[in-house]
Amino acid sequence: MFRLLQLWLRYPLCWLGLTRLGRYEDVQAIIAIAFGRNNLPETELNRLWEFRQQFGQANGADHLAIAALRDKGFNPGRPNHGLATVVQKAMARSRRFCYLQWEVATALDPAWYNLNWRWVKVIWPANDGAYLSTRDILLAIKPEMITRQETEAAIIAHQGMIVRVALLARRQLGLNPIIPEQDINEFDRNSVQPWTRQRWAWLKRETLARAHHLLHRWV
Repeated sequence: MFRLLQLWLRYPLCWLGLTRLGRYEDVQAIIAIAFGRNNLPETELNRLWEFRQQFGQANGADHLAIAALRDKGFNPGRPNHGLATVVQKAMARSRRFCYLQWEVATALDPAWYNLNWRWVKVIWPANDGAYLSTRDILLAIKPEMITRQETEAAIIAHQGMIVRVALLARRQLGLNPIIPEQDINEFDRNSVQPWTRQRWAWLKRETLARAHHLLHRWV
């Protein structure tokens, strides 16, 4: 109850994040949500399907497609590199199955990913390249989390959105959200998403998103 109260007290204050909440030892899975990217704007996301078709594997693994994206010069951006580092640090403490938005997966250390890809499920946009919202990502992983009976998950996200992500995960997936130690709060002026380039632009978007989620009872 105290953890939930901490999240709700911060929800109206979009400039406040939360660097830690709960015990990582209780975590059964890891969920990481991306923040911006430095190339491939929304209008070109359908190109990802080509990589998945060409380099996808019968067992559903994505490490070859991720390697191909890197070789083609895809740059996930500094915030996603920071988020990927948090994922790897959490996994060094104790391995958990990871659900990673594709930009975060691309930012993982290649050597680490080649050794640990069996623990990673990459969440890609749909075949038509439609924008992938945080709620879309959570709903996409819901069936597998139910199958695995995962009820407590570590949430890894930019500080500007982590409170919203945690409450979305609680409402949409029925999870008890836990936030392992993290403090990713930078913005990237080279991002193809204008709302992730500067703090003021993000606060405007985030304020509207939080109001929307409340009105639609998503949180």
